[in-house]
This record gives sequence, C-alpha cells and structure tokens, in this order.
Amino acid sequence: MTGGARGIGLEMCRQLADQGLRVLVGARGREAAAEACRVIGPAALPLALDVTSSKSVTEAVRRRRG
Repeated sequence: MTGGARGIGLEMCRQLADQGLRVLVGARGREAAAEACRVIGPAALPLALDVTSSKSVTEAVRRRRG
C-alpha cells in the first residue's frame, strides 16, 4: 500500500496485518517504510518507491520479485 508509513495508510496496513495478511508498506523513503514495518510487525515488508516515477515503481517491483 502506498502511503503506508503514516496516518491512514499505516493504520490500514496494521489492520490488514492483524487479519493475517502480508502487507507491503510503500513509502518514498526506505527508512520510513522500515520504521512503519517495525510498528506493524513481521507481516509487513518495506517497499521504497515514488508512485509519481515509473522508474521508481519498476525498480521496486524488480526488488520484490528478487
């Protein structure tokens, strides 16, 4: 989810994780995403990306695919 590092996005990610789902926490900064994941717990994975940049989105997808 983009915007998952704070506010409503963080709360949505937390609630989805609480329901047993694995969530990708998207944020422009890797540290912000990682901090949100520490708050949410082990079901959350950080995903640094800028949705206004197609290059950033493409790179994020490549990183997640491994």
